[in-house]
Amino acid sequence: MAHFDAAFNFEYARDLAGVVTDDITGALMPFATFVLLDADNKEIDKVVVGQDAAYSFELDCSSNYSIKALKDDYSVAEAFVQTPAKSASLVQPLAVEKSIEA
Repeated sequence: MAHFDAAFNFEYARDLAGVVTDDITGALMPFATFVLLDADNKEIDKVVVGQDAAYSFELDCSSNYSIKALKDDYSVAEAFVQTPAKSASLVQPLAVEKSIEA
C-alpha cells in the first residue's frame, strides 16, 4: 500500500501559465528562459521554453510572485502575480522587446 504525505493540498493549487512573444510582431519566442521569483525576489524556479514558447508553474495560494522572460538580444519582460486564496488557473503572457544595439 502506497503512503502519501499531505504536503500538497490540491484544493488550493494555483497554476500560472503563458507564452512569451515578440512585442512588435507577436511571434512566439521559443527557447526563452522564464524565471519565477518569490516576494523577496529570490529565485524559486527557472524553465527554458520549447518551440511553443509556453511556460507553467504551480504556485502557493495568497502569495506574491514575479516572473521574468529572458531571451538573447531582447529586453527582460517582467510581470507581478498575486495568487488568489482559492483554486485558479492564471494566465500571464509576456512580450519581449528587441534590444537596440549601439
